[in-house]
Amino acid sequence: MERDRERLRKMTFYCFTNDCLRDYILRYFGEYGSNYCGNCQNCISQFENVDVTDIAGALIGCVSSCRQRYGVNVIIDTVRGANTAKIRQYRMDSNAYYSALAKVPAHRLRMVMNHLMLQDFLTVTNDEYAILRLTSKGLSVLNNEETVWMKLVKEQNNSEKETPKKSRKKKNTLAGAG
Repeated sequence: MERDRERLRKMTFYCFTNDCLRDYILRYFGEYGSNYCGNCQNCISQFENVDVTDIAGALIGCVSSCRQRYGVNVIIDTVRGANTAKIRQYRMDSNAYYSALAKVPAHRLRMVMNHLMLQDFLTVTNDEYAILRLTSKGLSVLNNEETVWMKLVKEQNNSEKETPKKSRKKKNTLAGAG
């Protein structure tokens, strides 16, 4: 049963990896490829390496400061500064990391959290309620001994983002005139 849960956990990380998807599947089955197939979404996307040590440090610090008692959602809600009944019940609103990453979008926090688990900075228990646990790599981030780099999809510059919106406005104007 535990072996099956571990295999399932590894396959769920397939959804979060920024590495070659074909290579990830090959590694899951014990084979090794070149880490670049040139065909999967991750290989054809443009990524850039981003230093996420500050975000990672706050997430890992929050896990440590609450004595590794909670799961992913409670930790993310805490660093975001969420004012929910669960956060108040667990007294996480008085945690040192409460609201430390309030300006970071929730999707970015979740991406970094998934990266930390995928790269073994944090691990999750196989209990009924999955609890985050620190690893030795996670402790090295807390002790400022390690930098956390993450591959993220390159942001489009503003002119590229605005171009599709302008064309949609023209279509809406034309549709409304007819």
